[in-house]
Amino acid sequence: LTTLLDVPRTIEFLAYLGYQYLHDSQVSAIQVTRDKKIDLDKKHTSRNVFRCHVLGAKSVGKVCSYREKYSMSD
Repeated sequence: LTTLLDVPRTIEFLAYLGYQYLHDSQVSAIQVTRDKKIDLDKKHTSRNVFRCHVLGAKSVGKVCSYREKYSMSD
């Protein structure tokens, strides 16, 4: 939401977090996507960030399953 309302502030945040050192510029982190309704109508998306809710009883391994599937390798 911050990016939608204040792009320069978002670029400042990325610089503060060191994004420029890993990439050519902070602007490469921002991607404009088409309207979600169009994606739903065409049944295709270019988005790569999704929200997922994981439900389950306490101590059944929800976090462990997430870490196993999405762990970042060096």
